[in-house]
Amino acid sequence: MGKCWEGLMVALKSVGLDDKLFVHKSVKFHVVDDPLVVATAAFVKLGVLAYVLWAMFDPAQRQYFAFEVPGGSTAMWEENGGFPCCGIGTEMPAGLCDADPRYNVMYSPTYTYFDNTCREYNYGDVIRKMDEARAIQLTTYVVETKNSWSDCLDDAGAPRPEGCRSRNSTSANYFVPHIDQTIISIDHAYDAPLRGVFGTRPKTKLIDHKGNTVRKFGKNKLIQLSLKELVTYSALNDLERVNKKAEYCVDCASEAPTYRMTGVVIEIQIDYDNRRRLDGRKVIATATVKYHDRGWSSFGPQIHHHERGDDMKNTQYYHYGIRVIVTPGGTIGHWDTYLFMGVIAQFLVYLAVASIAADFVSNWLLGDRSIDLKYKQFDFELTHHKPETWAAR
Repeated sequence: MGKCWEGLMVALKSVGLDDKLFVHKSVKFHVVDDPLVVATAAFVKLGVLAYVLWAMFDPAQRQYFAFEVPGGSTAMWEENGGFPCCGIGTEMPAGLCDADPRYNVMYSPTYTYFDNTCREYNYGDVIRKMDEARAIQLTTYVVETKNSWSDCLDDAGAPRPEGCRSRNSTSANYFVPHIDQTIISIDHAYDAPLRGVFGTRPKTKLIDHKGNTVRKFGKNKLIQLSLKELVTYSALNDLERVNKKAEYCVDCASEAPTYRMTGVVIEIQIDYDNRRRLDGRKVIATATVKYHDRGWSSFGPQIHHHERGDDMKNTQYYHYGIRVIVTPGGTIGHWDTYLFMGVIAQFLVYLAVASIAADFVSNWLLGDRSIDLKYKQFDFELTHHKPETWAAR
């Protein structure tokens, strides 16, 4: 083996590679007692320690938790459907029910919203629940159309192929009074199946569009808000505001429609979080309210009365209003040993930054001492192993 190694080294020496290949550079330590270097290293180490403690114990981090986004279920209902009751106030905007011209809107020359007054409606006319009970619709404005057809059957009593010979239609426009005082109740639950965490009605705080906590609901308490409060917290502020995104006939000397007429979508985002405690057993909820600024938001037509025969009649309601949507979200997690070890490993790796920072200070910021240290740092001692040494092995 010695002869082979000697031959290899001779070949490498002939091309000038004998001192470049098959060499290992070991670490050469220098003890520097300069206060600036020591303070730099200590400062960086404290910074790394502070970061790791923050990553482990700050409720917004919990980097040793394995997380998932929880699902949720919701049931919603309201306690006042378009007429005063239960001690709830009766205030309404001035002129709302008096055919005030400022509410006259012309969508097109053939489609108008004129002569708007008010009419009380039944609970089922004002409230609609959507699929999965995560949304509820509150009617604020109704276009009520009564249609009648006559002479629809031929002499044999069969429907005429060309349809009824006489048709008549009349429409009236109504605001739903007192809808602003409607109380909306929300029963909510969360479920994180991968973490085995689930529950109902945790402590909940309500955040408005400015990030301020405006309401708090205790554990096992329903979220209960009036429509007026929802409008205020969502930054819409008032249903009498003009909806600038709603189309209308600008060239027809028409007034612009208000949100009370066009309707609007208000979303309640409920985020569930269990990072407040180290064991992850306490879940709290934060609900934020916002509205989606867009044009007309109708619920579509609904037939309320229909009669068939030679003369046919029906009554159609076309609803506009507030669609309240509840969306679950947030972060649910639990202790994960693998992630915890990852945080510890990060800590050990980041400690090397202290050495790098101290080397930078000692090599560049100490004046003449930095020059001397850099010279000594690169003053390598080359130790050769003779071929016979390897041969003896």
